[in-house]
Amino acid sequence: MDKKAKKRSLGLSKTEKRIIICTAAVVLIALSIYPTVTYLVPFIKYSHAVSLMEKGSFDEATAAFEEMGDYKDAPEKIGECAELKEQARLEAAYQDAVALMENKEYDKAISAFRAIEDYKDAKDKISECVKLREQVRLETDYQEGLNLKASGSYDK
Repeated sequence: MDKKAKKRSLGLSKTEKRIIICTAAVVLIALSIYPTVTYLVPFIKYSHAVSLMEKGSFDEATAAFEEMGDYKDAPEKIGECAELKEQARLEAAYQDAVALMENKEYDKAISAFRAIEDYKDAKDKISECVKLREQVRLETDYQEGLNLKASGSYDK
């Protein structure tokens, strides 16, 4: 059969064929958009929110999880973000208190550890700071006594 005979047997004109092809293309595009919008976009947003949480951007992650509503375990992740944020705050406060202690700022360190007294070994650090502060006071008193002795102020 030649080409003309084939065209006549189908009974479709060029315009009809184009309409069918365009309609099929639109249907295929629509069918590919639906799963993308329904499944892929929320999955990407969820993955991004998890990534933010893992990087320590807890406020941004919380906002992203809140936008998702009930998708997967987003409500639980909101609570997890709050817990991780609090843990990060406590750890930062603990490290600041340790730095004060290392810098021999014992009174400030004691106050800082008292603010987080139930975190890690903060209670032990308070006791340690109190002992170190007392040692410094005794050393200072001893040195002052030696200086007074050297200057001949035996009564003082």
